[in-house]
Amino acid sequence: MKGYHKLGNEMDQTIETMKKHLREVLNSCRYPDSNGPLEGLNGKIKKIKRTSYGFRSWENFRLRVYLECGMQKTVLE
Repeated sequence: MKGYHKLGNEMDQTIETMKKHLREVLNSCRYPDSNGPLEGLNGKIKKIKRTSYGFRSWENFRLRVYLECGMQKTVLE
């Protein structure tokens, strides 16, 4: 990417973005860690929030999250 010369097309923007985020891109290739599982959990909780208009209390909402996500109650306390 150091020897790239701008050509006046869409690739210029792609190369600039790659240069700007090169460290993060290399780290994602170097380390096996991922925030995917956490994003999945957040998605489930958001879905429960959208469909939980009838819950009467915060505790009922929390219990529903535990149930849907397959967690034990002591995990988030």
